[in-house]
Amino acid sequence: MFRGDYATQSRLVEAAVGMQALALPRQLEAACLAADELARAVAESFLQHSDAEVLVSFPDSASSSAPG
Repeated sequence: MFRGDYATQSRLVEAAVGMQALALPRQLEAACLAADELARAVAESFLQHSDAEVLVSFPDSASSSAPG
């Protein structure tokens, strides 16, 4: 049952696919890092806004949740 023929690629293609698979977690990590940096920049910029003190004073508001 598990000894049948199956489709394969050349070793070079399989190596390339393996390298691509290994690169995906690094790409995800880079995207997450960029999102974190953007969130920090937005929070810092929001606090510099002329109405930030008023907006932050509303109930359930925070400097990290800029109004949309």
